[in-house]
Amino acid sequence: WARHPAPDRTVRLPGDRSLYVVSDVHLGDGSRSDSFVGKDHEFLGFLEDVRREGVHLVIAGDIVDFPQAFTFTRVLRAHGPVLHALSRMAGEGGVTYVWGNHDIDIFLYRDLLRWDVCSAVEVGDHLRIEHGHQYDPHIAGNEWRAAWITLGHHLVERTLGTWIRTPLGEFYTL
Repeated sequence: WARHPAPDRTVRLPGDRSLYVVSDVHLGDGSRSDSFVGKDHEFLGFLEDVRREGVHLVIAGDIVDFPQAFTFTRVLRAHGPVLHALSRMAGEGGVTYVWGNHDIDIFLYRDLLRWDVCSAVEVGDHLRIEHGHQYDPHIAGNEWRAAWITLGHHLVERTLGTWIRTPLGEFYTL
């Protein structure tokens, strides 16, 4: 974050325009600790519907889970068709990207992906879209600390070969 501060820019979209909003997709490295494993086909279908309808897509942060995957190359290898579809849509002016707390390195790839990266989207006069991590008392102002904790969490998941999510009673883990 020291080299690439969060963008402080709001994108305005007209209020009379349809749009879809997705958030926290968390594309990882394709391993068992990647929470998006096995969902590419359905998400690609959704993206094709969005593209066919000509509707604008707002991604409200965390499309890539850098702490889980460690490198963008691993994400690209695991979820290349999804990133290609999003890049194609962005090239057509159909994607706006709101920066999220797992997006530490998104600035290194925004030109490649052709994403218009911002801090918020305002739709008309009555809707504002943000990622929301800035309102979490454990993350706001402590982005680096939160990133290291998340990285440690993912290392444990990778070592155990399973997800560890809370509340534990609602997730199938070891």
